Amino acid sequence: MKNLRLTSRAELSDLHSFFSGCSFSPDSTCLLSADVGSNCLKVYEPKAASLPQVLSSREGSSIYSYDWYPLMDSMQPATCAYLSSCRDSPLHLWDAFTGKLRCSYIAHDQNDEPTAATCCRFDPTGDYIYAGYLNAIRVFRTDLPGRSCDLRQTVSARKRKDGQKGIVSALAVNPVHNIYAAGSYSGSIYVYDERSDVLVGEVETSCVLTDGTKVNSAMSRKRKTTSANDDDDDDDDFMAIAAAAKAQFYAKNSSVGITQLEWSNDGYSLFSSSRHCNGVIRWDMRMPTASPVMSFERNGKTNQTLEFCFDPTERFVFVGSKEAKLTVYDLKTGEVVKEVGKEDGLQDACNGVSVSFNSNGVEGRFACATGQRHFALNGAEDTDTDDEDEDDDEDEDEDDDVGLGGGLLVFDFKY
Repeated sequence: MKNLRLTSRAELSDLHSFFSGCSFSPDSTCLLSADVGSNCLKVYEPKAASLPQVLSSREGSSIYSYDWYPLMDSMQPATCAYLSSCRDSPLHLWDAFTGKLRCSYIAHDQNDEPTAATCCRFDPTGDYIYAGYLNAIRVFRTDLPGRSCDLRQTVSARKRKDGQKGIVSALAVNPVHNIYAAGSYSGSIYVYDERSDVLVGEVETSCVLTDGTKVNSAMSRKRKTTSANDDDDDDDDFMAIAAAAKAQFYAKNSSVGITQLEWSNDGYSLFSSSRHCNGVIRWDMRMPTASPVMSFERNGKTNQTLEFCFDPTERFVFVGSKEAKLTVYDLKTGEVVKEVGKEDGLQDACNGVSVSFNSNGVEGRFACATGQRHFALNGAEDTDTDDEDEDDDEDEDEDDDVGLGGGLLVFDFKY
């Protein structure tokens, strides 16, 4: 990577807000980001020397997740849309030309009350929408809005000990194989077989990546029932050693609360990140019981989601950080290729990154979303104050929760 150059940037005038994540459209013509303060999804059009906002879509509450329609083409307005999930609201599909709401996808819980999705993701074909909920994944047909969906419970109704517990917080559909990955706030990553309507977490085809102590429940039960009759326990001993090594590595580099999952283009590697995680972890899904292949370091000691992204050729991986820094790694060797920091224009935590690719195969560009919540602690120690002083303190406390406004930056580079 060479000739890195900041070409355009956008900032928020409201100091109580900042950008959260960013994503280039599939045709690389638009850039989507979330404004935390106003609960708006904003679309920008990157140009040579400017980054003008072209439209905005307002949600009713905090925005959890968003995703572009994967077959978007600006020459075909019907394909220009993006999906969002937010608190206390159904999934919304927005028009990327007008910013207006096209339709909604509504999920209901066991009491027939509407429930909000924590995360949402299109499949590579754009025909289906995957959404994560508490102990459940729902799959909607894109062309069939409303409440019709395929409910897939991640926890067995009969045996609550089996399955993936907790809120499903991250989803990724494999681009090659008929599988998809789901991460939860409990820290587990399950891989399900898409070809079956039954919860695959209860059969041998599922893969569990938690603390390394188990691979899947079905295989664990088989080992327990057969080990007493087997004289040779070498295989079990090897599995225990591998599980312990994997558990130690995972505990050092990760934590509970999966925030992002991504598949490689060949469908064999799965990348994950989590809260308070100091590395983006690469898993080889051909050997899910072995230790992780690689970890790309970062400063991730925060509850904020810090995104990572690949370039289309999968030569580099771009990793955001709690600090005002973006690190670019060689995806094969794990070596640091480039570091983008304050001297390049970053002013706050890099919470979002997205990469687009020019058709000439020589040039590319990436966008960074920066910002985080800051708390200005007054630290008043005098407790002998009258009512008037207490009222003044309350007014000041309203301004304690302050952001730096953040910024959205676009860089050009050459391979």
